[in-house]
Amino acid sequence: MISLGACAPVPKPSPADRYPLDIIRDSGRMRGKRRIRGGLAISRAALFLSAMFAVRCNPEIRTYYERLLDNGKHRKVALTA
Repeated sequence: MISLGACAPVPKPSPADRYPLDIIRDSGRMRGKRRIRGGLAISRAALFLSAMFAVRCNPEIRTYYERLLDNGKHRKVALTA
């Protein structure tokens, strides 16, 4: 018989451990947009909204964001960079 002290509970992974997957749809000459899928939608939304807030309110991050846009990055790509 197993004692209670021998079976330690397994810790659950934190939401940051469940990172999203980068889905690539490239095949030969075909090139597609990359999409991020997976992970927790709540944590992705929180990170996205915090990045939007940082671009609006932090001048250093705003200049970095604008530099990425000037280099030809899409808005959402530049925001999540």
